[in-house]
Amino acid sequence: MLNNRPTRTVLVLLGLLAFSSPLQAKKNKKAAEVPSDLPAGESREPARIGPGITEEPPLITDIVPGDKPAVFVPPATEEPPVKLMDSPTAESALDTPAERKASSEETSSDDGKTDEERQAEARLNEMKADQAAREEKEKQTEAEYEGKATAQAEEEAKAAALAEMKAEADAKAKAQAAEAAEAAEAAKAEAAPERKTAEADSTSELRATRAYTWASPLRFGLDLQFAPVRYPSLALDDQGTVTAKYGNGARVNFEWLFFQDAGKVAVGAGLHFSNIPNTINANGENIAVNVIGAEVGFTYRADFVAHQILVPFGHIAMDFDYVVQSRADGGGTSSQGGYRGVILGGGMELCLFIFERRTARLLDRKFGINETYLVFEYLRSDSAKPGVGPNLSHDEFRIGLRFEI
Repeated sequence: MLNNRPTRTVLVLLGLLAFSSPLQAKKNKKAAEVPSDLPAGESREPARIGPGITEEPPLITDIVPGDKPAVFVPPATEEPPVKLMDSPTAESALDTPAERKASSEETSSDDGKTDEERQAEARLNEMKADQAAREEKEKQTEAEYEGKATAQAEEEAKAAALAEMKAEADAKAKAQAAEAAEAAEAAKAEAAPERKTAEADSTSELRATRAYTWASPLRFGLDLQFAPVRYPSLALDDQGTVTAKYGNGARVNFEWLFFQDAGKVAVGAGLHFSNIPNTINANGENIAVNVIGAEVGFTYRADFVAHQILVPFGHIAMDFDYVVQSRADGGGTSSQGGYRGVILGGGMELCLFIFERRTARLLDRKFGINETYLVFEYLRSDSAKPGVGPNLSHDEFRIGLRFEI
């Protein structure tokens, strides 16, 4: 209970009042014992002139009735200022308890308070200041708490608003997803018959493709071939031309497949061209030989199953050529003439469908190309009228591509 500061303050004040009451009564008793001829209400206390300087009242030495009393007025003396006992250094300057008591009485005569009262008052003021500081700190703490509570409430409000916005967005997204799902279901229901029809058509087409050799109608064939060419018995003039040099040749042939029940039988016609540069004739001249010709004939292919990998074939045709022999230095035309011959040949075709079925079907659907082959062919051309005109008899190896459409 005594640890409470207000309680201790009250007890100190009560002690000070109890201590100061006997002192005040003693002072009043001394004042009443001194005779005074002063009017009522006036005091004989010494007049204060200045700090530490007082004027003593007059002393009555001899009073004669009817005469004026002889008054001895001592000169005013200057007393040293009294130092308050505020520090241990000032307190130690007083050597004896009597001096300290006198100093205490002189100090208390200035404002009517003793050092103990001042100390009690200072402690009281200190306690009040501490109390005020605690109250101010409590107010600050309360203000900070209120500020934190307000900020927390604002954050919670923001979080609640964000959660509400998110919930609204989720609800909208779910509604849109549901609408999209309904639309997709509706579109799926509408497209179901068409899809079934398309699937049935594709299935039937695939089955038909597998069951039938060609998905699209097959009527024609196209050959693109390259061949190195050499004419060992070429003779355009009386001296003849002897050469063993190869030249370049190319051939384009178009056929009509008129029979396809037991293999394929086709009739076709084509053009070919060959060039042999820098050939030397019997006269020692440097010449060039150019040949352009046409051929017409029949071809049979032993193709019996769909997408047969290897297809053997035979070929017979008539060959009609026109040859020009010219000087390489540009000195004019040496000689020219025509050639008629018979071609007998044969070879093998490799079906490329097995290597890329998807591309083969795409070519069939987009361009009508049923089959694609890699062709290897050997042929022999002999003159139909030996000894007449230039002799272009020769052997030839051809390689190329064949498209059946």
